[in-house]
Amino acid sequence: MDQFCITEGDAGIILYTYKPQIYHHQNDIFVVVMREKIRKWLGITELECELNKLKNEKLVIMETINKIRNDVELLKKELTEIDACKVNISNVNDRLIQIETKLNELECFQYSLDVVDVENNEEDIENTILNIIRNEKDVCISDLLSYTNLNTRKLYDILDNLENSKKIKRKRKGKKVIIELVS
Repeated sequence: MDQFCITEGDAGIILYTYKPQIYHHQNDIFVVVMREKIRKWLGITELECELNKLKNEKLVIMETINKIRNDVELLKKELTEIDACKVNISNVNDRLIQIETKLNELECFQYSLDVVDVENNEEDIENTILNIIRNEKDVCISDLLSYTNLNTRKLYDILDNLENSKKIKRKRKGKKVIIELVS
């Protein structure tokens, strides 16, 4: 069987075939020596070192990617929790607004129960109506009628007096007439 032989010459490395000799031991040594020369000439040792470095860098990069993926998953979970908290905060805020509105209504109703009666003097009734308007948002005439024990005619007379004295003004809002304080 023919074998290959490589030698270095002026033109570079030359590869040729030769017939093996009887001395196999010498041929084995020659092959090992030639293999090492080829490896050195091709820079295989340096390439293997470089390849090992690249493999190590790849491992570091893969570990970093896995850490980043884990961090992203944690961030997604935290964002979901934050969104749930936002919804809860919004619900609590809405409930607080409802409670505040009810409290204002109760305060206004309390003012109406304290003083307003047909037998009270007109100044007390006016002050109570002004307090109701001051503490309630968008007070309309039907609200004032429900907060007071006054009949419609008496309420309109008092509102006319307050409007003439520039303490209130009437403003149309849709189908309702809203009573506001004059600043």
